[in-house]
Amino acid sequence: MTVKATTHFASVTIDDAYRELKASPIGLTEDQARSRISEFGYNELAEKRKNPVLDFLARYWGPMPWLLELTIALSYVIGHYLEAVIVFALLTINAVIGSHHARRSFQALELLKKRLAVKAKVLRNDEWTSETLGRSFQATPYN
Repeated sequence: MTVKATTHFASVTIDDAYRELKASPIGLTEDQARSRISEFGYNELAEKRKNPVLDFLARYWGPMPWLLELTIALSYVIGHYLEAVIVFALLTINAVIGSHHARRSFQALELLKKRLAVKAKVLRNDEWTSETLGRSFQATPYN
């Protein structure tokens, strides 16, 4: 079966859509559902995982960090070494606190996802049933 955009099905009849999707008005059989899961995978969004080192270093990138980094460079050039060290320390403390807060929020999200049971009503062999979808969620922000 070829994958087509959902907009394609706006212009076809219901019977043609069933034929193209290899489906029927009575729903899929369990074997057909398992086959489609093995062929296409679960209907889910892949989570992006972040490297903790790159996440931390990204906190030094952006308009405000650039301004502070310019301040550090100018302070160093004119010989105000103490001010340069203080601004660098403040920038680093901000990065550490931001990374800590991000990690804590991902832990809270992981806890919520563990408690979330995603269920859907599906039509199997002309009978509506409730089914737990996909795999269990695991929010892991870092590799």
